[in-house]
Amino acid sequence: MNHPYLETQAVQRAAPARVVNCPICAIEWPSPVACCACGYDFTIESVHGAMARFRGARISAVTMQACGAVTIALIAPFFWLVGFTPAWLILAMFLIPIQVIGGLTMIVRGAARLRTATRHLRAARRLGQLPSARIVERRS
Repeated sequence: MNHPYLETQAVQRAAPARVVNCPICAIEWPSPVACCACGYDFTIESVHGAMARFRGARISAVTMQACGAVTIALIAPFFWLVGFTPAWLILAMFLIPIQVIGGLTMIVRGAARLRTATRHLRAARRLGQLPSARIVERRS
């Protein structure tokens, strides 16, 4: 027996889906998608959403780096405030390495995110620029 649902499923599986590549982040998307996760709009080929998203990502990455630097820099003022008592020095043996590792991790992750956002932002700017003008001479 032929069932209409099974026949439509077979037809849908047999038809190859067209794939669209994002020119900014190079992610492959199925054809009916309207925009990429980075913000590139496939329907009108606009990069404005992607550029706004990557500008925000750059600001977030710089903020992450600054927080990591402040985390490391706050080690000395902390001991200046609480003093160098034996109990705090024992706690410092565990606290300082954790604080330094955490701060360095934030700095490195912020640098990686900044690099990625900057690379994608440059690609979006290149797509958004008008092509250079060409002079065509007609020889008769």
